[in-house]
Amino acid sequence: MAHGAVATDEEECSRVGASILAGGGSAVDVAVASVVCLMVVHPHTVGPGGSGVMLVHDHKMNTTTIIDFQSAVPSAYNHQNPPPGPTGNPEPPSFHPSMLLLLSTVQEWPSVQMTLRNHTIHTSPAFSGGAQLLAALHLLKHANITTTTPQHHLYHTFIQAIRTSYAYLIHLGLGVEAGLTNRTELETEELDAEFDGETDTPLPRQLPEQAGSPVSVMDTFDQYVATVVGLGTHFGSRYMTRHGILFNNHLSNLRATAGAGYVPSRPVTSYTPVVITDMNRICGPRVVLSSPEVGAAVQVVGQLIFRDRPLIDAIKQRRVTVSADNNLVLVDDLRSDEVAPLPGDVRNYLEAQNNTLRILYPPYAGVNGITKDKDALTSWSDSRGGGVAHRLEPPVKPKPQETQTPPPTPPPEVVTPGEPQMMP
Repeated sequence: MAHGAVATDEEECSRVGASILAGGGSAVDVAVASVVCLMVVHPHTVGPGGSGVMLVHDHKMNTTTIIDFQSAVPSAYNHQNPPPGPTGNPEPPSFHPSMLLLLSTVQEWPSVQMTLRNHTIHTSPAFSGGAQLLAALHLLKHANITTTTPQHHLYHTFIQAIRTSYAYLIHLGLGVEAGLTNRTELETEELDAEFDGETDTPLPRQLPEQAGSPVSVMDTFDQYVATVVGLGTHFGSRYMTRHGILFNNHLSNLRATAGAGYVPSRPVTSYTPVVITDMNRICGPRVVLSSPEVGAAVQVVGQLIFRDRPLIDAIKQRRVTVSADNNLVLVDDLRSDEVAPLPGDVRNYLEAQNNTLRILYPPYAGVNGITKDKDALTSWSDSRGGGVAHRLEPPVKPKPQETQTPPPTPPPEVVTPGEPQMMP
């Protein structure tokens, strides 16, 4: 019997994915169908001109593959402006991000992983947000976060880890593609000695606002897919074809790595797909989640790993958006019964730590996720994204009704003649 779940930013697209799942489709089939649906209902965020990253995890075979279909710099330009050699080359002319002759080339990478508190976190390497996620988790593990950690300290630690790890995301994005996975692992391991509570890491240029739509899927055969697809920012490059297709503007992110002296073949993005598994029990808790904003993913994964919160509670927690180039911290202005406001004492503490708090207005980056423990499924679409998840579960077999067998009829009492009979 088909079973599984799909979580997207639009209920209709979750329903489309669930119908593919019910028809025997794999998690990849469901993810692709859901993304095509999102292209129709959310054309300002997702469209045929978009690009993204997908994580595919086969839990039974314990294999993870990253499918990278992000925009690429046109090969002719990249050939004319190669990376600097050992002798050093003069810096080429700056790349103009409005170039629209882009190639969205598909590449496959192995995932990068981290083992943390009996969990294995699988995510994508640079140029995606997975590199920053692992860097932030490396920093957070030194902060001794527990279930009793005060909220003001928790949020301060989140902000510090996100802000510091951003520099390493940009630094990793300067590397050549051949060593993406190794560079991600080596660079994040070097962070162990960096976290001392007071870091002065120089911060690079801020990425443009990142917009995309996250899709998370679990299927009948324990194949898990987390993908984020988008136009880069809302309405992308704002260039539209006569057929109504918006081009993406992912290449505008190349400004953040302009100091490298050459143009990398792929831009850095904060799109973050994640799969979390239990390293001790194959049927233990498994989580699939995705977000277009790596800071949101850091906070949700941090709540799951360090605070032992259930998935739904971790997604519902109030989140902050951190600006990399200054002390600005943006707080969701989400008026919802599902999301608690940021307490006043937390605000006061963050401001005392030289943070400037401002309201972040919609639209918001959501985190959509699914969790499975043994055979029990829970799926949740973030209210910030406005979606509703759909779950397909096998029908519960009714318990057989107990039938009462009448007692056997006692044999008739035999009365021997001549014996006294008891009168009623």
